[in-house]
Amino acid sequence: MRVTRRDVAVRAGVSEASVSYVMNKSRSVSPETTKKVWDAVKELNYTADMVARSMVKNETKQLAVLANDLSNPYFAEIITGFENAAIDNDYLVSICTGQRETEKYIQHLIARRIDGVFITGLPYMSDQRYHEIISSMVDGDVRVLINGIILKDCRDISHIYVDHTLGIEKAVAHLKNMGHTCIAMLSTFARNNTFDPSDRLFFSAMEKMLPDSEPIFVGEIATRNPDMDSSYRLMQKLMAEHPEVTAVLCLNDLMAYGAIQAISDKGKSVPGDISVVGMDDIYISTKFSPSLTSIGFNKLEYGKLAFDVLQDRKSVV
Repeated sequence: MRVTRRDVAVRAGVSEASVSYVMNKSRSVSPETTKKVWDAVKELNYTADMVARSMVKNETKQLAVLANDLSNPYFAEIITGFENAAIDNDYLVSICTGQRETEKYIQHLIARRIDGVFITGLPYMSDQRYHEIISSMVDGDVRVLINGIILKDCRDISHIYVDHTLGIEKAVAHLKNMGHTCIAMLSTFARNNTFDPSDRLFFSAMEKMLPDSEPIFVGEIATRNPDMDSSYRLMQKLMAEHPEVTAVLCLNDLMAYGAIQAISDKGKSVPGDISVVGMDDIYISTKFSPSLTSIGFNKLEYGKLAFDVLQDRKSVV
């Protein structure tokens, strides 16, 4: 026989309303009553009827994450933080890597009346198509949170992103202090793109720190998948066209490792001939020798913050 909320109330010696308040965290309840309720829940192995709860509260307690590439530890750590916070608040999280039929998956989410979607990345597409996909979810009454800079047409959508202004300035200052004056940046975004401001932050930092030096930017590959393979090709291009470069700032750590491999294959050393700095400070960066210098932040906490923002529909920088 299925255990009911009434059974929990009887076992705990409290009212059904008190059980509801405790389990839904909807009202302040004394620590003593809270303990009685959770003890009874554990003793009876009670599982809340989520379907019934969703009908009453008009929510499904389900969230989704759209991620372009889970093989990148950067996104994996952020999503882990988001998922941990969601589970702590009794949400179920589905993850779509975006590698196949993303739009069909989104239609399924809308049909299932999912409560919210955290978009950490989508496959490469035009700005117009990106806006159409976001709009389809909003029109389907799905809360949406975007990780990163958002398009002009999506300004009313909640978003969260890391402002790398200070980090990039510190990276350029670090390279300057090492004696470098000819510094380049590798990115899989085109110059002055609408999705990532890192190129503009790099040029600004160079103008501030090394006003007499000409910054070099290489990022013309038509993809938004910043990985080792793409940076390997970009680094080869950079060394062929600008042999004077002695330091490189990469869009993320995986790109930094791709650049290091290209430098090594060219018969040069890091940091002896060319210094390399990454962004993201992923865990494995500390396990290589020499360890990678990287611009970092707490990605697990960032993921938890993303969950809070999605719940509150606010934008955070």
